[in-house]
Amino acid sequence: MKFYLTDIIYKIQSFSKKLDNETLLCDQNWVLLDLNSEIKEVWIFRANNTLLVSKNGITNKGKWEFVSKQNILIEQSEMNFLMKHGFLDETILALKLDGSDSYAFFINESMSNSEFNTLEDITLFLSNKYLTNEKSNLPKNEIYIGPNFTYSLKSQVKFMSKVNFYEIIYEDGLIGKIYFESNENFHFKIYDNVWVPIRYTYNNLLDCARGFYYYKKLDKKVFKNGFINAFQ
Repeated sequence: MKFYLTDIIYKIQSFSKKLDNETLLCDQNWVLLDLNSEIKEVWIFRANNTLLVSKNGITNKGKWEFVSKQNILIEQSEMNFLMKHGFLDETILALKLDGSDSYAFFINESMSNSEFNTLEDITLFLSNKYLTNEKSNLPKNEIYIGPNFTYSLKSQVKFMSKVNFYEIIYEDGLIGKIYFESNENFHFKIYDNVWVPIRYTYNNLLDCARGFYYYKKLDKKVFKNGFINAFQ
């Protein structure tokens, strides 16, 4: 398995499907990106937790299992891997080797209409799909509450660890930070108590951005137990 360093995953994580979405993951021909080999390596995650790895048609069996919603254990005869969720959609699967910043990339052979021969091909495809005209991917005014807003991925160093967050810039000038710990855990912090911040947590970026605007500009009574209930 080959691993590559790239920053594209950090930029598009909010668009990723869940790793445990077996409809997307299982029983697909995932072709491993390997720039240094002419061997076609196809991975098939079977629903019964069998892993088939075919190299130019010669196939070996292994095993795979979800360790958590964000982690997958891959067992092969020569080596075992603990992999973290990087990105998943209908075309691309990216898995990060635990303890590193490198990703293995797989292309869904049946869903892809493009040639992916290099890491640049994948980066360009994902950038064009999710980041080009980024604002147009936001919900329209008539179906969400609050102003138009844009966002950009940034990071800061806190206690010697990298902290990733989205800086949200709203149409009326309000600026906020949306922190994320996974593709399904976004939150903003309110320092009602000087020392201990209150976290308001959501499972996607857009709802969290709307929630922040609600708290700052609208009615704080819509918040209960750390979650916004204004959409119920």
